[in-house]
Amino acid sequence: MSLKKTFKRRHTLVFQLTLWYVVFFAVSSLAAFSIFYLLVNSLSRSYADADLLTEYNEFQDLMRSSDMQTVKSEILLEAQAEGVDKFFIMLFRPSGQILAYTDLSSWQNLQIDWDMVKKISDKELFQTVKIAGHPGSTRVIYGKVGEDIVMIGSSGRVNELFLANVRKALVIILLIFTSFAGFTGLFLAGRAVAGINEVSRAAREISGNALTRRVIVKGGGLEITNLASTFNNMLDRINLLINGMREMTDNIAHDLKSPITRIRGMAEMALTGQDADSNQQCQAADIIEECDRILDMINTMLLISEAESGAMILNRESVDIAEIVRDGCDLFMPIAEEKNINLTCSAAGNCLVEGDRSLLQRLTANLLDNALKYSAENGKVEISIRQTKKQVKIIFCDTGPGIAEDDIKEIFNRFYRADRSRTKPGSGLGLSLALAIAKAHGGTITTANNPGRGATFIVTLAGNRKQDDQGVNHDQT
Repeated sequence: MSLKKTFKRRHTLVFQLTLWYVVFFAVSSLAAFSIFYLLVNSLSRSYADADLLTEYNEFQDLMRSSDMQTVKSEILLEAQAEGVDKFFIMLFRPSGQILAYTDLSSWQNLQIDWDMVKKISDKELFQTVKIAGHPGSTRVIYGKVGEDIVMIGSSGRVNELFLANVRKALVIILLIFTSFAGFTGLFLAGRAVAGINEVSRAAREISGNALTRRVIVKGGGLEITNLASTFNNMLDRINLLINGMREMTDNIAHDLKSPITRIRGMAEMALTGQDADSNQQCQAADIIEECDRILDMINTMLLISEAESGAMILNRESVDIAEIVRDGCDLFMPIAEEKNINLTCSAAGNCLVEGDRSLLQRLTANLLDNALKYSAENGKVEISIRQTKKQVKIIFCDTGPGIAEDDIKEIFNRFYRADRSRTKPGSGLGLSLALAIAKAHGGTITTANNPGRGATFIVTLAGNRKQDDQGVNHDQT
Protein backbone atom coordinates (compact mmCIF):
# COMPACT_ATOMS: atom_id res chain seq x y z
CA MET A 1 0.00 0.00 0.00
CA SER A 2 1.37 3.42 -0.95
CA LEU A 3 2.18 6.03 1.69
CA LYS A 4 -0.41 8.39 0.17
CA LYS A 5 -3.22 5.82 0.51
CA THR A 6 -2.13 5.03 4.07
CA PHE A 7 -2.19 8.72 4.98
CA LYS A 8 -5.66 9.13 3.45
CA ARG A 9 -6.99 6.15 5.41
CA ARG A 10 -5.96 7.87 8.63
CA HIS A 11 -8.89 10.21 8.10
CA THR A 12 -11.50 7.52 7.40
CA LEU A 13 -14.21 6.68 9.92
CA VAL A 14 -13.21 3.00 9.83
CA PHE A 15 -9.64 3.85 10.85
CA GLN A 16 -10.76 6.23 13.61
CA LEU A 17 -13.31 3.75 15.03
CA THR A 18 -10.70 0.98 14.94
CA LEU A 19 -8.13 3.22 16.60
CA TRP A 20 -10.54 4.21 19.38
CA TYR A 21 -11.53 0.56 19.88
CA VAL A 22 -7.89 -0.54 20.11
CA VAL A 23 -6.99 2.33 22.46
CA PHE A 24 -9.98 1.64 24.70
CA PHE A 25 -9.26 -2.09 24.73
CA ALA A 26 -5.55 -1.56 25.40
CA VAL A 27 -6.19 0.89 28.25
CA SER A 28 -8.87 -1.36 29.77
CA SER A 29 -6.66 -4.44 29.48
CA LEU A 30 -3.69 -2.55 30.91
CA ALA A 31 -5.79 -1.44 33.88
CA ALA A 32 -7.10 -5.00 34.43
CA PHE A 33 -3.62 -6.54 34.12
CA SER A 34 -2.20 -3.90 36.48
CA ILE A 35 -4.83 -4.73 39.09
CA PHE A 36 -4.11 -8.43 38.60
CA TYR A 37 -0.37 -7.85 38.97
CA LEU A 38 -0.86 -5.81 42.14
CA LEU A 39 -3.05 -8.57 43.59
CA VAL A 40 -0.43 -11.23 42.75
CA ASN A 41 2.30 -9.06 44.24
CA SER A 42 0.27 -8.44 47.39
CA LEU A 43 -0.63 -12.13 47.68
CA SER A 44 2.98 -13.27 47.26
CA ARG A 45 4.10 -10.78 49.92
CA SER A 46 1.35 -12.04 52.22
CA TYR A 47 2.61 -15.60 51.78
CA ALA A 48 6.18 -14.47 52.47
CA ASP A 49 5.07 -12.62 55.62
CA ALA A 50 3.05 -15.65 56.74
CA ASP A 51 6.15 -17.87 56.37
CA LEU A 52 8.27 -15.39 58.39
CA LEU A 53 5.58 -15.22 61.08
CA THR A 54 5.52 -19.02 61.28
CA GLU A 55 9.30 -19.07 61.68
CA TYR A 56 9.05 -16.40 64.37
CA ASN A 57 6.41 -18.39 66.34
CA GLU A 58 8.48 -21.57 66.06
CA PHE A 59 11.53 -19.69 67.31
CA GLN A 60 9.56 -18.41 70.29
CA ASP A 61 8.48 -21.95 71.15
CA LEU A 62 12.07 -23.14 70.79
CA MET A 63 13.36 -20.42 73.12
CA ARG A 64 10.80 -21.30 75.77
CA SER A 65 11.53 -25.05 75.69
CA SER A 66 15.31 -25.22 75.09
CA ASP A 67 18.56 -23.76 76.33
CA MET A 68 20.70 -21.36 74.30
CA GLN A 69 23.05 -24.02 72.99
CA THR A 70 20.16 -26.05 71.64
CA VAL A 71 18.65 -22.91 70.11
CA LYS A 72 21.91 -22.14 68.28
CA SER A 73 22.10 -25.66 66.92
CA GLU A 74 18.48 -25.68 65.80
CA ILE A 75 18.63 -22.34 63.99
CA LEU A 76 21.83 -23.41 62.20
CA LEU A 77 20.10 -26.56 60.99
CA GLU A 78 17.04 -24.53 60.01
CA ALA A 79 19.15 -22.09 57.97
CA GLN A 80 21.00 -24.90 56.23
CA ALA A 81 17.68 -26.56 55.35
CA GLU A 82 16.24 -23.34 53.95
CA GLY A 83 19.53 -22.25 52.35
CA VAL A 84 21.96 -19.94 54.10
CA ASP A 85 21.77 -17.50 51.15
CA LYS A 86 17.97 -17.41 51.39
CA PHE A 87 17.29 -17.36 55.12
CA PHE A 88 18.83 -16.04 58.33
CA ILE A 89 18.01 -15.64 62.04
CA MET A 90 19.68 -13.26 64.47
CA LEU A 91 18.96 -13.03 68.22
CA PHE A 92 20.28 -9.99 70.09
CA ARG A 93 19.68 -7.91 73.14
CA PRO A 94 18.29 -4.36 73.01
CA SER A 95 21.78 -3.24 73.98
CA GLY A 96 23.16 -4.67 70.74
CA GLN A 97 24.78 -7.79 72.11
CA ILE A 98 24.28 -10.64 69.61
CA LEU A 99 23.29 -13.89 71.30
CA ALA A 100 22.79 -16.26 68.36
CA TYR A 101 22.80 -16.14 64.56
CA THR A 102 22.90 -18.35 61.54
CA ASP A 103 25.51 -18.39 58.77
CA LEU A 104 25.67 -14.76 57.58
CA SER A 105 28.31 -15.23 54.88
CA SER A 106 25.74 -14.28 52.24
CA TRP A 107 24.48 -11.39 54.39
CA GLN A 108 27.78 -9.65 55.19
CA ASN A 109 26.33 -6.13 54.92
CA LEU A 110 23.32 -6.95 57.10
CA GLN A 111 22.58 -4.20 59.61
CA ILE A 112 20.08 -3.94 62.42
CA ASP A 113 17.50 -1.19 61.97
CA TRP A 114 17.38 0.28 65.46
CA ASP A 115 14.46 2.53 64.55
CA MET A 116 12.44 -0.61 63.95
CA VAL A 117 13.70 -2.10 67.21
CA LYS A 118 12.47 0.96 69.12
CA LYS A 119 9.01 0.59 67.59
CA ILE A 120 8.61 -3.05 68.66
CA SER A 121 5.99 -3.54 71.35
CA ASP A 122 3.87 -6.67 71.58
CA LYS A 123 3.33 -6.84 67.79
CA GLU A 124 5.81 -7.97 65.18
CA LEU A 125 7.02 -5.53 62.54
CA PHE A 126 7.80 -6.31 58.88
CA GLN A 127 10.26 -4.50 56.66
CA THR A 128 11.61 -4.82 53.13
CA VAL A 129 15.30 -3.94 52.83
CA LYS A 130 17.95 -3.92 50.17
CA ILE A 131 21.22 -5.43 51.38
CA ALA A 132 24.36 -4.49 49.48
CA GLY A 133 25.96 -7.49 47.76
CA HIS A 134 22.83 -9.61 48.06
CA PRO A 135 20.63 -10.08 44.94
CA GLY A 136 17.07 -8.88 45.17
CA SER A 137 15.26 -7.50 48.17
CA THR A 138 14.95 -9.07 51.60
CA ARG A 139 11.82 -9.34 53.73
CA VAL A 140 12.58 -9.02 57.45
CA ILE A 141 10.49 -9.53 60.62
CA TYR A 142 11.38 -8.02 63.98
CA GLY A 143 9.84 -9.40 67.15
CA LYS A 144 10.40 -9.85 70.88
CA VAL A 145 11.42 -13.12 72.50
CA GLY A 146 11.22 -12.43 76.19
CA GLU A 147 13.52 -9.47 76.81
CA ASP A 148 15.53 -10.13 73.64
CA ILE A 149 14.90 -9.26 69.98
CA VAL A 150 14.83 -11.70 67.12
CA MET A 151 15.41 -10.68 63.51
CA ILE A 152 14.41 -13.20 60.83
CA GLY A 153 14.95 -12.51 57.14
CA SER A 154 14.02 -14.26 53.92
CA SER A 155 15.35 -13.50 50.45
CA GLY A 156 12.74 -12.15 48.01
CA ARG A 157 14.76 -13.08 44.94
CA VAL A 158 12.54 -16.02 44.00
CA ASN A 159 9.45 -13.92 44.47
CA GLU A 160 10.91 -11.12 42.33
CA LEU A 161 11.80 -13.55 39.53
CA PHE A 162 8.27 -14.90 39.69
CA LEU A 163 6.80 -11.38 39.46
CA ALA A 164 9.15 -10.53 36.58
CA ASN A 165 7.89 -13.57 34.67
CA VAL A 166 4.32 -12.53 35.45
CA ARG A 167 5.01 -9.04 34.07
CA LYS A 168 6.59 -10.46 30.91
CA ALA A 169 3.66 -12.83 30.39
CA LEU A 170 1.16 -10.01 30.90
CA VAL A 171 2.96 -7.79 28.36
CA ILE A 172 2.98 -10.58 25.77
CA ILE A 173 -0.70 -11.32 26.40
CA LEU A 174 -1.51 -7.60 26.17
CA LEU A 175 0.27 -7.29 22.81
CA ILE A 176 -1.47 -10.38 21.44
CA PHE A 177 -4.88 -9.27 22.66
CA THR A 178 -4.34 -5.71 21.37
CA SER A 179 -3.39 -7.03 17.92
CA PHE A 180 -6.44 -9.25 17.94
CA ALA A 181 -8.54 -6.27 19.06
CA GLY A 182 -7.18 -4.27 16.12
CA PHE A 183 -8.32 -6.85 13.57
CA THR A 184 -11.63 -7.29 15.41
CA GLY A 185 -12.15 -3.53 15.56
CA LEU A 186 -11.33 -3.18 11.86
CA PHE A 187 -13.85 -5.87 11.00
CA LEU A 188 -16.58 -4.41 13.24
CA ALA A 189 -15.93 -0.84 12.05
CA GLY A 190 -16.05 -1.98 8.44
CA ARG A 191 -19.36 -3.69 9.08
CA ALA A 192 -20.67 -0.60 10.89
CA VAL A 193 -19.89 1.83 8.07
CA ALA A 194 -20.70 -0.51 5.18
CA GLY A 195 -24.12 1.08 4.90
CA ILE A 196 -22.59 4.56 4.91
CA ASN A 197 -20.22 3.53 2.12
CA GLU A 198 -23.19 2.26 0.14
CA VAL A 199 -24.92 5.63 0.59
CA SER A 200 -21.71 7.39 -0.54
CA ARG A 201 -21.43 5.20 -3.64
CA ALA A 202 -25.05 5.88 -4.48
CA ALA A 203 -24.51 9.64 -4.02
CA ARG A 204 -21.51 9.56 -6.37
CA GLU A 205 -23.45 7.68 -9.02
CA ILE A 206 -26.39 10.04 -8.66
CA SER A 207 -23.99 12.98 -9.05
CA GLY A 208 -23.07 11.38 -12.37
CA ASN A 209 -26.75 11.66 -13.45
CA ALA A 210 -27.81 8.15 -12.38
CA LEU A 211 -31.04 9.55 -10.92
CA THR A 212 -32.75 6.17 -10.80
CA ARG A 213 -30.10 4.79 -8.42
CA ARG A 214 -31.32 3.83 -4.95
CA VAL A 215 -29.54 2.70 -1.80
CA ILE A 216 -29.92 -0.96 -0.84
CA VAL A 217 -28.59 -1.76 2.64
CA LYS A 218 -28.56 -5.26 4.09
CA GLY A 219 -27.89 -5.24 7.81
CA GLY A 220 -25.86 -2.50 9.47
CA GLY A 221 -28.33 -1.66 12.20
CA LEU A 222 -31.45 0.43 12.52
CA GLU A 223 -29.58 3.73 12.17
CA ILE A 224 -28.07 2.79 8.80
CA THR A 225 -31.40 1.45 7.58
CA ASN A 226 -33.10 4.72 8.57
CA LEU A 227 -30.34 6.68 6.80
CA ALA A 228 -30.80 4.65 3.61
CA SER A 229 -34.57 5.03 3.78
CA THR A 230 -34.30 8.79 4.31
CA PHE A 231 -31.80 9.06 1.46
CA ASN A 232 -34.09 7.13 -0.90
CA ASN A 233 -37.06 9.31 0.11
CA MET A 234 -34.94 12.38 -0.60
CA LEU A 235 -34.09 11.02 -4.05
CA ASP A 236 -37.76 10.40 -4.78
CA ARG A 237 -38.49 13.98 -3.79
CA ILE A 238 -35.65 15.25 -5.97
CA ASN A 239 -36.99 13.28 -8.93
CA LEU A 240 -40.41 14.84 -8.39
CA LEU A 241 -38.83 18.28 -8.29
CA ILE A 242 -36.78 17.60 -11.42
CA ASN A 243 -39.83 16.36 -13.29
CA GLY A 244 -41.74 19.39 -12.11
CA MET A 245 -38.89 21.66 -13.19
CA ARG A 246 -38.70 19.96 -16.55
CA GLU A 247 -42.41 20.49 -17.04
CA MET A 248 -42.11 24.09 -15.88
CA THR A 249 -39.17 24.85 -18.18
CA ASP A 250 -41.01 23.29 -21.08
CA ASN A 251 -43.97 25.55 -20.34
CA ILE A 252 -41.69 28.58 -20.02
CA ALA A 253 -39.98 27.72 -23.27
CA HIS A 254 -43.31 27.34 -24.99
CA ASP A 255 -44.79 30.49 -23.47
CA LEU A 256 -41.74 32.63 -24.29
CA LYS A 257 -40.68 31.14 -27.59
CA SER A 258 -44.13 31.19 -29.14
CA PRO A 259 -44.74 34.97 -28.89
CA ILE A 260 -41.15 35.76 -29.79
CA THR A 261 -41.45 33.50 -32.83
CA ARG A 262 -44.66 35.29 -33.83
CA ILE A 263 -42.95 38.66 -33.42
CA ARG A 264 -40.09 37.42 -35.56
CA GLY A 265 -42.55 36.18 -38.19
CA MET A 266 -44.32 39.53 -38.32
CA ALA A 267 -40.97 41.27 -38.63
CA GLU A 268 -40.05 39.02 -41.54
CA MET A 269 -43.34 39.84 -43.21
CA ALA A 270 -42.67 43.55 -42.71
CA LEU A 271 -39.17 43.14 -44.04
CA THR A 272 -40.33 41.42 -47.23
CA GLY A 273 -43.45 43.51 -47.70
CA GLN A 274 -43.64 45.76 -50.71
CA ASP A 275 -45.19 48.68 -48.77
CA ALA A 276 -42.31 48.93 -46.22
CA ASP A 277 -39.85 51.73 -46.70
CA SER A 278 -36.14 51.41 -45.98
CA ASN A 279 -36.50 52.67 -42.41
CA GLN A 280 -39.18 50.11 -41.61
CA GLN A 281 -37.10 47.36 -43.19
CA CYS A 282 -34.11 48.31 -40.98
CA GLN A 283 -36.31 48.21 -37.89
CA ALA A 284 -37.75 44.85 -38.94
CA ALA A 285 -34.22 43.48 -39.45
CA ASP A 286 -33.22 44.68 -35.97
CA ILE A 287 -36.31 43.03 -34.48
CA ILE A 288 -35.45 39.73 -36.20
CA GLU A 289 -31.88 39.92 -34.92
CA GLU A 290 -32.98 40.65 -31.37
CA CYS A 291 -35.60 37.88 -31.47
CA ASP A 292 -32.94 35.43 -32.62
CA ARG A 293 -30.68 36.57 -29.79
CA ILE A 294 -33.44 36.17 -27.19
CA LEU A 295 -34.42 32.76 -28.54
CA ASP A 296 -30.78 31.66 -28.40
CA MET A 297 -30.53 32.87 -24.78
CA ILE A 298 -33.71 31.02 -23.83
CA ASN A 299 -32.52 27.81 -25.47
CA THR A 300 -29.11 28.14 -23.80
CA MET A 301 -30.66 28.75 -20.37
CA LEU A 302 -32.91 25.72 -20.78
CA LEU A 303 -29.95 23.62 -21.85
CA ILE A 304 -27.90 24.74 -18.81
CA SER A 305 -30.84 24.02 -16.47
CA GLU A 306 -31.27 20.54 -17.91
CA ALA A 307 -27.56 19.79 -17.59
CA GLU A 308 -27.25 21.10 -14.01
CA SER A 309 -30.39 19.28 -12.84
CA GLY A 310 -29.33 15.99 -14.41
CA ALA A 311 -32.38 15.99 -16.68
CA MET A 312 -30.29 16.31 -19.85
CA ILE A 313 -30.53 13.28 -22.11
CA LEU A 314 -27.17 12.56 -23.76
CA ASN A 315 -26.91 10.69 -27.03
CA ARG A 316 -23.77 8.91 -25.93
CA GLU A 317 -21.44 7.46 -28.51
CA SER A 318 -17.72 7.04 -29.05
CA VAL A 319 -16.56 10.49 -30.13
CA ASP A 320 -13.14 11.55 -31.41
CA ILE A 321 -12.62 14.74 -29.43
CA ALA A 322 -9.46 15.51 -31.41
CA GLU A 323 -11.53 15.62 -34.61
CA ILE A 324 -14.05 17.95 -32.93
CA VAL A 325 -11.24 20.28 -31.85
CA ARG A 326 -9.72 20.30 -35.34
CA ASP A 327 -13.11 21.02 -36.94
CA GLY A 328 -13.69 23.79 -34.41
CA CYS A 329 -10.35 25.40 -35.25
CA ASP A 330 -11.17 25.23 -38.97
CA LEU A 331 -14.56 26.82 -38.29
CA PHE A 332 -13.11 29.74 -36.29
CA MET A 333 -10.04 30.23 -38.46
CA PRO A 334 -11.65 33.06 -40.52
CA ILE A 335 -12.45 34.96 -37.31
CA ALA A 336 -8.87 34.49 -36.12
CA GLU A 337 -7.48 35.68 -39.44
CA GLU A 338 -9.77 38.72 -39.37
CA LYS A 339 -8.25 39.75 -35.99
CA ASN A 340 -4.77 38.64 -37.11
CA ILE A 341 -4.66 36.05 -34.29
CA ASN A 342 -2.38 33.04 -34.63
CA LEU A 343 -4.74 30.08 -33.99
CA THR A 344 -2.88 26.78 -33.60
CA CYS A 345 -4.26 23.32 -32.90
CA SER A 346 -2.20 20.45 -31.44
CA ALA A 347 -4.74 17.64 -31.73
CA ALA A 348 -3.27 15.04 -34.05
CA GLY A 349 -4.43 11.43 -34.12
CA ASN A 350 -7.49 9.95 -32.45
CA CYS A 351 -8.67 10.68 -28.92
CA LEU A 352 -11.90 8.90 -28.08
CA VAL A 353 -14.35 9.82 -25.32
CA GLU A 354 -17.89 8.71 -24.54
CA GLY A 355 -20.29 11.61 -25.05
CA ASP A 356 -22.81 13.56 -27.04
CA ARG A 357 -21.13 14.82 -30.22
CA SER A 358 -23.30 17.93 -30.67
CA LEU A 359 -22.87 19.03 -27.06
CA LEU A 360 -19.10 18.48 -27.14
CA GLN A 361 -18.97 20.51 -30.36
CA ARG A 362 -20.82 23.34 -28.62
CA LEU A 363 -18.50 23.15 -25.60
CA THR A 364 -15.48 23.44 -27.90
CA ALA A 365 -17.05 26.27 -29.89
CA ASN A 366 -17.91 28.27 -26.76
CA LEU A 367 -14.37 28.05 -25.35
CA LEU A 368 -12.83 28.82 -28.74
CA ASP A 369 -15.12 31.82 -29.16
CA ASN A 370 -14.24 33.01 -25.64
CA ALA A 371 -10.49 32.72 -26.32
CA LEU A 372 -10.70 34.62 -29.63
CA LYS A 373 -13.07 37.23 -28.22
CA TYR A 374 -10.69 38.29 -25.43
CA SER A 375 -7.45 37.99 -27.41
CA ALA A 376 -6.19 41.27 -28.83
CA GLU A 377 -5.06 41.64 -32.43
CA ASN A 378 -1.76 39.97 -33.29
CA GLY A 379 -2.32 37.67 -30.30
CA LYS A 380 -2.16 33.90 -30.10
CA VAL A 381 -4.66 31.16 -29.24
CA GLU A 382 -3.47 27.57 -28.84
CA ILE A 383 -5.61 24.49 -28.36
CA SER A 384 -3.96 21.21 -27.36
CA ILE A 385 -4.98 17.78 -26.08
CA ARG A 386 -3.27 15.77 -23.36
CA GLN A 387 -4.33 12.18 -22.86
CA THR A 388 -3.65 9.83 -19.94
CA LYS A 389 -4.95 6.32 -19.32
CA LYS A 390 -8.05 7.60 -17.53
CA GLN A 391 -8.54 11.21 -18.66
CA VAL A 392 -8.52 13.49 -21.65
CA LYS A 393 -7.61 17.15 -21.17
CA ILE A 394 -8.40 19.83 -23.76
CA ILE A 395 -6.38 22.98 -23.07
CA PHE A 396 -7.40 26.40 -24.43
CA CYS A 397 -4.67 29.04 -24.04
CA ASP A 398 -4.97 32.68 -25.12
CA THR A 399 -2.86 35.81 -24.85
CA GLY A 400 -5.68 38.10 -23.74
CA PRO A 401 -5.79 40.26 -20.61
CA GLY A 402 -6.34 37.23 -18.36
CA ILE A 403 -8.90 37.05 -15.58
CA ALA A 404 -8.90 39.32 -12.54
CA GLU A 405 -8.62 37.55 -9.18
CA ASP A 406 -12.09 38.79 -8.17
CA ASP A 407 -13.59 37.27 -11.33
CA ILE A 408 -12.09 33.77 -11.15
CA LYS A 409 -14.79 32.37 -8.85
CA GLU A 410 -17.60 34.06 -10.81
CA ILE A 411 -16.82 33.52 -14.48
CA PHE A 412 -18.85 30.28 -14.72
CA ASN A 413 -21.98 31.86 -13.20
CA ARG A 414 -24.86 32.65 -15.51
CA PHE A 415 -24.85 36.11 -17.09
CA TYR A 416 -21.60 37.01 -15.34
CA ARG A 417 -19.20 38.92 -17.56
CA ALA A 418 -15.70 39.89 -16.56
CA ASP A 419 -15.94 42.69 -19.15
CA ARG A 420 -17.60 45.30 -16.96
CA SER A 421 -17.92 47.75 -19.84
CA ARG A 422 -19.91 45.19 -21.89
CA THR A 423 -17.91 46.13 -24.97
CA LYS A 424 -17.54 42.50 -25.98
CA PRO A 425 -20.53 40.77 -27.61
CA GLY A 426 -22.20 37.92 -25.75
CA SER A 427 -24.78 37.13 -23.07
CA GLY A 428 -22.54 35.75 -20.32
CA LEU A 429 -23.88 32.20 -20.77
CA GLY A 430 -21.11 30.65 -22.88
CA LEU A 431 -18.83 29.51 -20.04
CA SER A 432 -21.84 28.46 -17.91
CA LEU A 433 -23.04 26.20 -20.71
CA ALA A 434 -19.54 24.83 -21.33
CA LEU A 435 -19.16 23.87 -17.65
CA ALA A 436 -22.66 22.35 -17.54
CA ILE A 437 -21.89 20.21 -20.61
CA ALA A 438 -18.55 19.11 -19.13
CA LYS A 439 -20.22 18.10 -15.84
CA ALA A 440 -22.99 16.29 -17.72
CA HIS A 441 -20.21 14.17 -19.23
CA GLY A 442 -18.66 13.49 -15.80
CA GLY A 443 -15.90 16.06 -16.35
CA THR A 444 -15.06 19.59 -15.28
CA ILE A 445 -13.39 22.83 -16.38
CA THR A 446 -10.60 24.53 -14.46
CA THR A 447 -8.70 27.75 -15.08
CA ALA A 448 -5.02 28.62 -14.94
CA ASN A 449 -4.71 32.37 -14.92
CA ASN A 450 -1.88 34.81 -15.68
CA PRO A 451 -3.36 38.32 -15.31
CA GLY A 452 -2.10 40.53 -18.12
CA ARG A 453 -0.64 37.58 -20.03
CA GLY A 454 -3.66 35.49 -20.90
CA ALA A 455 -5.88 32.77 -19.48
CA THR A 456 -5.98 28.98 -19.78
CA PHE A 457 -9.13 26.84 -19.62
CA ILE A 458 -8.63 23.10 -19.09
CA VAL A 459 -11.50 20.72 -19.93
CA THR A 460 -11.13 17.32 -18.26
CA LEU A 461 -13.17 14.38 -19.56
CA ALA A 462 -13.10 10.65 -18.84
CA GLY A 463 -11.24 8.60 -21.46
CA ASN A 464 -12.80 5.88 -23.59
CA ARG A 465 -12.24 2.40 -22.08
CA LYS A 466 -12.40 0.75 -25.49
CA GLN A 467 -9.48 2.87 -26.57
CA ASP A 468 -7.49 1.69 -23.52
CA ASP A 469 -8.30 -1.92 -24.36
CA GLN A 470 -6.93 -1.43 -27.86
CA GLY A 471 -3.55 -0.43 -26.44
CA VAL A 472 -3.51 3.19 -27.59
CA ASN A 473 -0.39 5.06 -26.50
CA HIS A 474 -1.05 7.77 -23.92
CA ASP A 475 0.78 10.99 -23.26
CA GLN A 476 1.72 10.87 -19.61
CA THR A 477 2.25 14.61 -19.22
